[in-house]
Amino acid sequence: MKQLAPTALLGQRFARIAACCLLACSLQAQAGIKDVSQEELAQLIANATGTAPTLKLNSAVQGSTVIFARLTRTGQAAPNGIGLCYSSTNPEPTVLDNYTLTTYSNNGFIYAMENLKPATVYYIRAFGIGANWKVGYSKPIKLYTLPKGNTSYWYENNGDDATNKRIIAAADDAIKYWNNVTGHTKNFSLSIHYVYGAGAGGGAGTADCSHGGYMRVGGNPSYQRTGTIMHEGSHGLGVIGWDNGYSPTNWIGSIYRSNNTRGTWLGDRVDRVMHFLENNNTAVLNGDYQHMWPYGINGAGEDNGTPILYYANALIVGALGEDNLPLWGYDFAKPAYTFEQDDTLKYYIKNADEDHGLRTSYLRENASRALRWQAGLSDDILANDSFAWHITFNPASCYYTFKNVATGNTIIYNGTTFRTAVSPSSDQKRLQLLAARETSKVGTYNFATKSYWITEPNGSKAMNAGDNEATNAADFDHANSATTQRWFLMTPTEVDRFGSRVGDKAVGIQPIQHHTDAQGALMVGGGHGFVAITATSDNADVQIVSLGGQLVKTVYVTRGNTATIQLPRGIYIVGGHKVAVK
Repeated sequence: MKQLAPTALLGQRFARIAACCLLACSLQAQAGIKDVSQEELAQLIANATGTAPTLKLNSAVQGSTVIFARLTRTGQAAPNGIGLCYSSTNPEPTVLDNYTLTTYSNNGFIYAMENLKPATVYYIRAFGIGANWKVGYSKPIKLYTLPKGNTSYWYENNGDDATNKRIIAAADDAIKYWNNVTGHTKNFSLSIHYVYGAGAGGGAGTADCSHGGYMRVGGNPSYQRTGTIMHEGSHGLGVIGWDNGYSPTNWIGSIYRSNNTRGTWLGDRVDRVMHFLENNNTAVLNGDYQHMWPYGINGAGEDNGTPILYYANALIVGALGEDNLPLWGYDFAKPAYTFEQDDTLKYYIKNADEDHGLRTSYLRENASRALRWQAGLSDDILANDSFAWHITFNPASCYYTFKNVATGNTIIYNGTTFRTAVSPSSDQKRLQLLAARETSKVGTYNFATKSYWITEPNGSKAMNAGDNEATNAADFDHANSATTQRWFLMTPTEVDRFGSRVGDKAVGIQPIQHHTDAQGALMVGGGHGFVAITATSDNADVQIVSLGGQLVKTVYVTRGNTATIQLPRGIYIVGGHKVAVK
């Protein structure tokens, strides 16, 4: 083989560089990201110049094979493409993983990721590509798609050819939206019959459907469409005001309606979907005895034939099930990804009731694997992994698992109460999280997230904060007033912030952990009207003395337990250390 001289090699190198520059120039003259190959895109991004656009991913909702998001762009324009990039493996996805430019118009642009895998985690970012191929990305979010539904239908095929074709095409389309959006409907099937004159309005008729799925479609072709099948099918699933011989629904006459019969639907998951669809954080779903609006498709005049209308209807029906409108096949709220967790984080669990540790306490596992809500200083809580929990989510079942960081034991419902177990069965450790319908605050402090009901899968029992720091299983009560059944799931940052604003640090209390021969190891802290004393190694007699030297009280604290003593505002010496009570 002939060896090239150094000058020849140098010439080849310059030629390759020139070719790359020419390619880049020619590609930049094209229409954008959709017109270049993945290899060309990678090259353009690697050689990009200038300032990238600024992107923000504002909100997102998901179904079984679809995820929708809204985004905003500021700063530089994005003439070479704007959309969503995503990955099921890369927590920081780029346009070189997967991307979509697909949009629907509904109160602004909605960006759509379609044909996704069901029951799969996806990391998502908004992106925008500037004129010189500089890419700007939003912060990533994590969502899980739902398991895919298995809804089906049977049609009697008893109309003329044109009628049968219209009804079959509409039913095929409706089932497609339900299974790809609503997700894991349990063996629901429509029984569809052509009946001239069926439904309301007289003449050729409209359509109707009973709870359970018996549907009649009338002779008016305007009602032999996708929107009619979805509207009437929602009655079969549970959006209906009577039980018709089957299990009753919560559509009317429940705490989920604003006047206990009809009006606004009071559910966190529906609110989330409505805020997204309307691009308005005050939007709500309204309804009467058996209809809902907007997006209810309550008649042929509301069926505009657009995919985004059908997507919206399916998203709302699914969200109603997640809020505890029992969809067909469910006796309780349909499980879903209601709390956005991070597998790698430690979480700390606090009850939402003022008299059960809201200001002072966090959930821990004790030596006998019982769950206790125990008082402590934020710094000491964060240093003790018996208070810390890993929260994971199973996308196939849509249930959560809580595992103690210190012991590896898992919270279960054993048929009697909530506690921890070493090696629980898969059914025992499945827990469902339902978000509160209202935000919470203590004084001027606003919690970063809503509180949650923690229930067993069938929903008849919820984890409850009892008296004397105990927990138990109480009959599930979804009323706003059921604060002992609701729990905050807080990150370490949130625990520290809470302590600084509301708890120990706000009233001048310092984290204390000391050893004395007389009293063993203690954790001592104070707050609004109380002092909390924890004996961490031995039983202890602890003296509480006023700042003037007067003995206020002597408290006996057993090892591993906490005594909470109510005291007037002031400065006290507790176990030899100064503590402030506000």
